[in-house]
Amino acid sequence: MKPSTLLTFTFAFLVFTPWQVLAYTSSAQPNILVIISDDAGYSDFSFSGEANFNTPNIDSISQKGVHFPQGYVSASVCSPSRAGLMTGRNQQRFGYFDNLPRKVPEIYSPEYAGLPASEITLAEALQQQGYQTAAIGKWHLGYGEKFHPNVQGFDYFYGIESGSRSYWPNKKGLGPAQENMTTVKDEGYFTDTLTDKAINYLNKQGEQPFFMYLSYTAPHTPLHAKPEHLAMFADIQDKKRRALAAMTYSLDQNIGRVLKNLNDKGIDKNTLIFFLNDNGGTESNSAGNRPLTGYKGTVLEGGLRVPYAVSWPAQIKAGQVVNMPASSLDIFATAVAAAGGELAKDREYDGINLLPVMTGKSAAVERTLFWKRHGYAAVRQGDFKLIRLSDRPALLFNVNEDAGEHINLAEKHPDKVKAMLKALWQWERKHQHAKWQTKKNFNNEYIEKLDRAFKQVSQ
Repeated sequence: MKPSTLLTFTFAFLVFTPWQVLAYTSSAQPNILVIISDDAGYSDFSFSGEANFNTPNIDSISQKGVHFPQGYVSASVCSPSRAGLMTGRNQQRFGYFDNLPRKVPEIYSPEYAGLPASEITLAEALQQQGYQTAAIGKWHLGYGEKFHPNVQGFDYFYGIESGSRSYWPNKKGLGPAQENMTTVKDEGYFTDTLTDKAINYLNKQGEQPFFMYLSYTAPHTPLHAKPEHLAMFADIQDKKRRALAAMTYSLDQNIGRVLKNLNDKGIDKNTLIFFLNDNGGTESNSAGNRPLTGYKGTVLEGGLRVPYAVSWPAQIKAGQVVNMPASSLDIFATAVAAAGGELAKDREYDGINLLPVMTGKSAAVERTLFWKRHGYAAVRQGDFKLIRLSDRPALLFNVNEDAGEHINLAEKHPDKVKAMLKALWQWERKHQHAKWQTKKNFNNEYIEKLDRAFKQVSQ
């Protein structure tokens, strides 16, 4: 090709090729979007379970990227799970064992009831890489200015500090909505409102990359669904289950609105998206966890394994299913690496960068994951998971082959039980003491519910 011809071709390519294509092939920092649902069941999204509900928009994230069927969170209840995600560190390292107390008892200092300022949040890490940052939805990492998203690395916040509230305006809830640090008037159905705020934020973005933490409250209780959506699921006899279906439909539709906005702007290909739930499905909203046993609050798979999908069309091949354990703790390391940053050297991180696996540059990684809540703890090493109980011998399962934890292998592998108990003890030595404990820790009815779940797999 003659130099003049090459120059003409290059000029025509730059003028007539949509900038979206250039963005797809460039090494520009990706936008980063973390979408998290609340208290949903493992099998209540059609990409992750038994297709109980049809969720085409959420499914599209896995279809355009990677589905991790063995996705985990770092805790089986909302607040500590979010603390792990936001820091990339097992939250027990900084004494964050349980949900926040709604009112801090006098024996605890209020300064302890939230995510410590000494922790580096994902928002703070990405700000260092030049990102604009936004948190929209449920925060649940501390109340008051000391723990507010605006002082934890987020330039913009719209949502609630508490763990749940009414989906309808002007109804009694656990906390009013805020825009940054100002209380604002409720606007419409809460799932819709959060999406409106997210899209409004996206519409104001320029060329600077953004990180958005889009934390929906759906389908956490209260079970408030739109009447027109309830009518769509009239064939479901269980009233709670019907409301859950309607709320999940609304959640999927709203996530679809966000994804369409990214596509309309031509920035979808260079946006790294994570979708997951904050913990296992709960009995209180009739969530479905099949084929897993257990539910929110336990260290059984039904409390810890969650729907987990990642997409980044510019870098990640579509349609992958990676059958290795992935953790919510990995979001921090993966996002920072994608942004071109490095993890802080002054602390240990428990998550890993998933990009080498998702881009095919590395094989699946064998790893160790830990969990602890109340008198129960668990460790997964490779395919095996050990559960240490407070009042009976430890349980051992091959959760790659037996996700429902039905076959106790402890007597068959006593050496493995001993080694994994030792690993668990060594992990616990790194913990700080719990900064607070909620009344629910000592509620006999709650402990009995946990016991029943464990007896299902130990009989």
